Amino acid sequence: MSGTYKTLQGGTVSEHFPYNSVRTAQKDILSSLDKIYAFGNKYRYIVIEAGTGIGKSAIAKAISEKEGNCYLLTATKQLQDQYIKDFGNMGAKAVKGSVNYECSRDEGMPCSNGECKFTKGIYTQCTLAGECPYYNAKKEAEGSEMYVTSYAYFLRISRKFQPGGDYHGKFTKRNAIIVDECHMLEDQLLNCAGFSLSSKKMNDRYKMNHGLGFKELCLYNRKLKDGEDEKNIEWVHLVDSIIMRKMMVIDKQIQCVKTGNRATMTADELSELEDMDLMKLANKKEELLRLHEKIQGYFLSENKDNWIMSVKENTLSIKPIDVDGLFQKLINGWAERKVVFMSATILDKVGFCKDMGITPNETAFITRDGTFSSANSPIVYDPIGSMNYKNIGTTMPYVIEEVKRIMDMHPNEKGIIHTSTYNIAKQITEAIHSDRFVVRTVGESNESLFKYHATSEKPTILVSPSLMAGVDLHDDLSRFQIIVKLPYISLADERVKRKMQKDKKWYTCKMLRNLVQECGRSTRNEADWSVTYILDNAFETVMRYNQKMLPQSFKKRIVNVNDFDVEEYESRMNNAR
Repeated sequence: MSGTYKTLQGGTVSEHFPYNSVRTAQKDILSSLDKIYAFGNKYRYIVIEAGTGIGKSAIAKAISEKEGNCYLLTATKQLQDQYIKDFGNMGAKAVKGSVNYECSRDEGMPCSNGECKFTKGIYTQCTLAGECPYYNAKKEAEGSEMYVTSYAYFLRISRKFQPGGDYHGKFTKRNAIIVDECHMLEDQLLNCAGFSLSSKKMNDRYKMNHGLGFKELCLYNRKLKDGEDEKNIEWVHLVDSIIMRKMMVIDKQIQCVKTGNRATMTADELSELEDMDLMKLANKKEELLRLHEKIQGYFLSENKDNWIMSVKENTLSIKPIDVDGLFQKLINGWAERKVVFMSATILDKVGFCKDMGITPNETAFITRDGTFSSANSPIVYDPIGSMNYKNIGTTMPYVIEEVKRIMDMHPNEKGIIHTSTYNIAKQITEAIHSDRFVVRTVGESNESLFKYHATSEKPTILVSPSLMAGVDLHDDLSRFQIIVKLPYISLADERVKRKMQKDKKWYTCKMLRNLVQECGRSTRNEADWSVTYILDNAFETVMRYNQKMLPQSFKKRIVNVNDFDVEEYESRMNNAR
């Protein structure tokens, strides 16, 4: 990722802005950046908290040009594609995981399991001839000014290298790293490192029992107990060794499917091939490889005291408690000069610095509130009842009736229902039999869910607990949204419980970030409009005690259900078109 390595460019950040016209809020942020850069190296970190619609991506491009080059990290493929759409002709190039590119020599097979993985010399031939789309994308991005990629890809690759090493252009420092949607960074670092293992689920998915001797079979299927850390770690070592062998078996199975030669296959290996195509095999190998990498990351970590190990329903979970060390190792070290964080929802600046392990004295903060009209995006507080653990069973029938009523008020419009949990999503969709619902099924990605919703001619409604950020439901893609339950993260998670015990404000802030993000999914530009309904009566208490943390633009949107007339609102919005 070295390519054309440029040094810091002359001029102010403002002078590198990519467009001729500049919005007022953008101009304010650029002016602040010019002042920060005037201090030279005083500030390594810049945190930009700017509301939706201000145009943070253009500001990121200006910083990239000023720095000479950067890594631009995003949370989703949709955001990656948007950066390339906007700046692909201005020096921005994207790289996704190899599974997203089709092997040029093996139709239908992703590059992650292309012909070069099995045939010696093919990789050299393909890359020299310029035939490999994955290699070509990497090479193009390596020579670009703005290297756009996902958190997941960057973190996975950066784990394999050390900052400052010589990796023949594969991975080198850049002047800056720009972390877009940085409110998601903690979870991305956690997902990169943490993992869960269940002998039953893994056997159902990967047939882990096949080929094991009696002793290994007994050890693999043993009952796990919370608190027996030494025995549990021994079990993880065993699982990892089985994973390695399983990946070798899948390689054989892929070759068997390709060539039809079954001579080297055992009966168990052949039985697994029933109803199995190359793509399914490739996906399973990719899943196992990522799991192996996480397990090795845990074994190689220096500070084992920062990890929490727990067992629930014979599933072993291992997660880091704090992610500051991961940020320093996997992201911070790859920036020569600056790390820039961007989000609409930092909310707690001191807490954010603490989470990332960065020094406030080295950090410059820029905050600009959102500019959208509050009248276009009302948040209707419609308290149906308590949705906490104790009362949710009593409240859900009333919630379901209210969801029906709101759907009937928006019969011809697309929308989204934020459910907070999969169980709530299931209860709603099973109680309300509607062909408008678009629900994520096992093995389906959020990207495919969004694509179906966006292209359907029906007034579809997304029902999901996991679309609170990173998805752009602009204009007619969503005219209403329902927040059934405030998006608190589960205290059943031992890591969450431990973090909250250390810092209760962290727990509240996580929920508030999620809530503000949810409320911002459906109004995406100044001419856009949508209405948000909040049904959880805990919202009133949250607002009473956390006023200072929330943006003014968010608070201005809140109206009581008794003061809201949906027909008048929609008539006004449609007339303004």
